[in-house]
Order: sequence, then structure tokens, then C-alpha cells
Amino acid sequence: MLKNTPANGKLVTFGIVPTHAETGYGYIRRGELIGNDAYAVAEFVEKPDIDTAGDYSNQGNITGIAYVFISCKLLL
Repeated sequence: MLKNTPANGKLVTFGIVPTHAETGYGYIRRGELIGNDAYAVAEFVEKPDIDTAGDYSNQGNITGIAYVFISCKLLL
């Protein structure tokens, strides 16, 4: 998964693939690939309306925010 991914001191967060529309949580739009299954964050979207959340659950580049943030040099 993220084994040996260089984080270079950047803030790292984890996303959860949405299975249904949810308006009570925020979403992350993935940016460019920066390592082993690791992506830059292109955008945070906080608590979208139900139609937008439904669209997000059908896209491959959107994940739900897990609200776990870490900062490190290397993810082992």
C-alpha cells in the first residue's frame, strides 16, 4: 500500500473510498501521484450537498476524509 513512500515531512492524510452519498463528512479530491499509491491532495471539499456527494461516490478520484493526519519523512 504505502510501504516505503517518501513523505518528505509533508502532512499526510488517509482517504476512505465512499460507498454511498454522505453529507456529514468531507471529501478529498486526489491530485498527482507522488509515491506508492500516494497522491497529492488537489482539493478538500467540506460536507457537500446530497447530489454532489452522490456524484463523488461514483468517481474514482474522490475519497472521504478519515480525519487522520500525520507528518513524517517516510511511511514504513
